Amino acid sequence: MHQRWVVLRSLLHRRLVQPLSAVSFPVEERVVTKHRTTVHETRLVDTNPHFRALHDCIDWCKSKLKHLQEADYGSDLPSVQNELDVHQREHKNIDQFKAKVDKCVQAKNNFHGEELTLYSQHLNTLQKLYAELLNVSSKRLSDLDTLHDFIQSATGELVWLNAKEETEVTRDWSDKNLNVQSIEQYYEVSHYRAFLFFFLEK
Repeated sequence: MHQRWVVLRSLLHRRLVQPLSAVSFPVEERVVTKHRTTVHETRLVDTNPHFRALHDCIDWCKSKLKHLQEADYGSDLPSVQNELDVHQREHKNIDQFKAKVDKCVQAKNNFHGEELTLYSQHLNTLQKLYAELLNVSSKRLSDLDTLHDFIQSATGELVWLNAKEETEVTRDWSDKNLNVQSIEQYYEVSHYRAFLFFFLEK
């Protein structure tokens, strides 16, 4: 029995174990490597203050970017004015956040080897996110400013039109002392203002 067991063990080793040991499994290796890298990153975030600060900055940028992309613009002059005031303060905070991004860039000098590679990858993510956030914030500020100017002008024109409407409704056309020349000049100004208002709406 022992002799047979030795022969079978030899056959198993020669025909199965040795051929399998020469086969590579790249997919599995990549999975294992990725898992090892993820575990290493998690450990760095938990234990290294520079990595923690970097991830906090990334999370902050993502949160602000999501908020700006979903933010409203207002539907009338008071609400647009409020959105503009709020975002002017928000844009100032975003602009000042560059100091923290620069601090993360300087912290790169604290890493070497594999840790430097990992840190650089995440730092690149932060820099791209912050650039996108700053661009979206600047565009929103410009759009709100333009919208505010337009609604403010349109509101002024509506007030003016309402006042002129009241004048026309109450005018006594049967009055023999009507100043026709004054009325003609009045209509010329009214038509010009109405044209400007129509142009603003377009």
